[in-house]
Amino acid sequence: MFGISMYFMCVARFALRFSFLIVVGLVPICGIAQQQGPAKLKVRKVEQKVIEVRPTEVVQFEDFAHKVSRSPEDLLIVNFWATWCVPCVEEIPHFISVYEEKSKESNLGIMFVSLDHVGNLSSVEEFSEKTRLPGTLLLLDDVKRFNEWIPKVHSSWDGTLPATGFYKRGRMVEFRAEPLSEEELEEIVDRLSAK
Repeated sequence: MFGISMYFMCVARFALRFSFLIVVGLVPICGIAQQQGPAKLKVRKVEQKVIEVRPTEVVQFEDFAHKVSRSPEDLLIVNFWATWCVPCVEEIPHFISVYEEKSKESNLGIMFVSLDHVGNLSSVEEFSEKTRLPGTLLLLDDVKRFNEWIPKVHSSWDGTLPATGFYKRGRMVEFRAEPLSEEELEEIVDRLSAK
């Protein structure tokens, strides 16, 4: 009995000494020992724009076409992209920038349509969250019918990515099957918004 209680007392003393050493060792690191007088906190206000990140909706082509035709925006930008497409990923910041600037002054909508495999959904959502994609995010899971629906998007499109369609009241008014710079995108949005 005496041996067990001595053992616990030794462990308790060691723990106290050890914790004291840790606290005393951290004091200079944290700058507590050098402080004289009350601590002065520097408070800085940071204004952040809250962007709602919505989950990716997995759709078939007919669902996509219905969403485009029912879009309430005066001008809707639809960007076809994929996480594995380097030019797609490089141009997405242009879309975000132009959308954020132009949507303040006009009824502009944006839809990102991923052509990634549905098994890659988590990568699409991770990319969306990381880049803070605005608007609607769809994953078009209709691989077996690619050759059927690609010409329905635009008759000249062969499925090359990136590609972007511009819709007014559900009807396509311009289509580009190439990467767009921020300046090109801004010019197209300005021109189509003026009509």
